[in-house]
Amino acid sequence: MIDCSHRMSIVIITALLLCVFALSCSDDTTIVPPSNPTCIEFADYIHVMSTVPTPGLARRSTSDGRYLYAADGEAGLHVIDISDASSPIIVTTVDTPGSVSDVLLVDTLLYVADGDSGMQIVGITNPERPVLLGRVKTGGSALGVAVRDTFAYVADDVIGLRVANVSDPTSPRFIGGDNTPGEAQDLVLLGDFAYVSDAVLGLRVIPILLPSIYDPIALLSIPGEPYGIDAKGSLVYIAAGSEGIQIIDVADPAAPNIVGVCNAPGGPRDVAVAGNWVYVADRSLGLQVVDVSNPLAPDVVAQVKTAGDAVGVNVSGDNVFVADGGEGFNIVDAANPRPPPVLSTLATPGQAKGVFLVGEAVYVCDGTGGIQIVDWRDPVSPTVVGNVDALRHAQCLVVVDGMAFVARGTSSGVGILDIRDPFSPVVVDVMGVGTEKIAAQDSLLVFAQQFAGISLYRINEATTPELLAVVPNARPAFDVAISGSYLFVASSTSGLMVIDVSTPTQPRILPLFPLGDNDSALGICLVGQYAIVAAGVSGLHVVDVGSPTAPVRVSGLEMPGWSNYVFVKGTVGYAVDGQAGVQVIDLQDMFDPKIIGNIRTTEVATGATANGSFLYVSDRLGEVIATRAQCATR
Repeated sequence: MIDCSHRMSIVIITALLLCVFALSCSDDTTIVPPSNPTCIEFADYIHVMSTVPTPGLARRSTSDGRYLYAADGEAGLHVIDISDASSPIIVTTVDTPGSVSDVLLVDTLLYVADGDSGMQIVGITNPERPVLLGRVKTGGSALGVAVRDTFAYVADDVIGLRVANVSDPTSPRFIGGDNTPGEAQDLVLLGDFAYVSDAVLGLRVIPILLPSIYDPIALLSIPGEPYGIDAKGSLVYIAAGSEGIQIIDVADPAAPNIVGVCNAPGGPRDVAVAGNWVYVADRSLGLQVVDVSNPLAPDVVAQVKTAGDAVGVNVSGDNVFVADGGEGFNIVDAANPRPPPVLSTLATPGQAKGVFLVGEAVYVCDGTGGIQIVDWRDPVSPTVVGNVDALRHAQCLVVVDGMAFVARGTSSGVGILDIRDPFSPVVVDVMGVGTEKIAAQDSLLVFAQQFAGISLYRINEATTPELLAVVPNARPAFDVAISGSYLFVASSTSGLMVIDVSTPTQPRILPLFPLGDNDSALGICLVGQYAIVAAGVSGLHVVDVGSPTAPVRVSGLEMPGWSNYVFVKGTVGYAVDGQAGVQVIDLQDMFDPKIIGNIRTTEVATGATANGSFLYVSDRLGEVIATRAQCATR
């Protein structure tokens, strides 16, 4: 997160595969007591509602509430219908001659900073049929644009500030500018002045009261690399890359001075101010929310991680639009810009690769830390009451009739635990074979291995499970779930694979069901007749497998991170989404799933599990947090 008190926070974001089991998948965080004794509504807190993939490199946007006008680099300017913010749709694209980096809406006109092609003016009397009305070459590379009355002001990179008369939008004409050498990145108009963020010179203050006279009256050196800029009242906010957010008092425009700094490890590229909140596009760390009610002591209140490179941010009403580079645009509900309250946090000695409920105990598969046994019956005061150190490299587990089978990777044998007393488990055996993922149903135990495919075992009460069959053609198998006489396998190359195991010693692969050209199935969860498939950057796929021989994809959901598993409780899904934490999904309508909330993790999220009242989430740093679960009915 951003550190506004000068403590360094280093966050390393990488992809990590989660070891999950299918049997039970369907059955600065302030620690505060719950306001609701039983559950919370995650939708009441800041969260990504939806993601709009775009073909270019998302830069900035502007909105009228019904449509989002999105600057997408060389892919042009997109008009996106956001009347249903949970399901945005690109309705048309304006193919501009340059590379769109900024766009501003004034009445029914869009002013577009179009790189080397200067500024374009687009008419949107009918937003779904935009018309290119006029253009003006600026001499440099148009990166930012602002408009007042009949004048447009352009941050024109090495050329500086450029000003055009736009009284006739079909024939804009250049009238002057500021030739101060530098690299003008962005600008904001405040009072009678243009405040220009310059990557070389810092902050330039330029009077705009008299047309054609644009001589700077002040120049303030800004540490770092000044990029995006915004203002409110007598304060200017600059995203300064390696030097975080710089807050400048411009009550006297001729003598601006820095009054506050908020360090940001991501290297912020853009800012947007709304009320007492500053929204920060913080590159790989996503969206940061800073409380600037006291600009001398800014305070970070939330972080929403995104999948790409957050370089632009815009606020309209309760929505924040994050331009996420190659991952498109994220729509964030910020009606309440604070994150959900956390009840407690537990640090483990290992890597916390997954978290599971075993009776009243919480088991953390802790990698090199073995299995941590946690008494979390007091939600604000967890206690580690035991450790199964003998099962080091634990990744995940599945429970069958008082026994837990623990997957520890292919180089360590599957451990078998007697868990009749969940708080005092006993190791009864270690198999001679290992696996990454594991599932079970009745007496059938199934291993999913990336390089060996699928292996089937029979569970025996008194002996080690007996090998029944191996399906090598099922590799690479990343996850597996069981329903009746069928296995459903998540394959990174084949998509969804269905295997008939009505005769377990003679498994039969049915026709493959690819999800898409670039979709890698990484995790799978069965909910009734539906399989929810986690497919990394492609988000979630919902597939009707009521007829296992003829699966049908019924819906999908774009995700802000890297989805590899979904835990489902009732009609609520908790999608483990890599660097974006855990997304809370409304699954009441499988044909139209919606993101309704988010749980932030310090590091890459690795696991999630929930009962009726509590949600437990693990991350790769070895942290496990507890919060209230999503209310079952909404």
